[in-house]
Amino acid sequence: MELSRDHPHGFLLSWKIRQGVKKEIEPERIKRYAGHFFFDQKKSPEIHWTRYNDWKKFNGLLLPNSLSWYKYENGLPTKLGSVRGFINVTVSPEPFADEAFIKPPGTEVVQ
Repeated sequence: MELSRDHPHGFLLSWKIRQGVKKEIEPERIKRYAGHFFFDQKKSPEIHWTRYNDWKKFNGLLLPNSLSWYKYENGLPTKLGSVRGFINVTVSPEPFADEAFIKPPGTEVVQ
């Protein structure tokens, strides 16, 4: 069984960064928050377990066809909570157009 408890943390940070950009929060403030989010917080005792199911190849790229989230007790998965399947998956060998990555007005790249 392949389980991960790390990726939801990354998804949450990505969502929070997008919200900050959308609300025009200064990039330096977002950068400080990202550092706090990953390095300054105490680790939560909560663990979320995710299973990647039914791996399939899409244009040569191996991807899970569904994700399962598990309920947990004492840090261990106990029973299936919910399952989300992917529908109409498409993977293109063509790169996105540069326009897909245009910075919103007023933003700057922070390295």
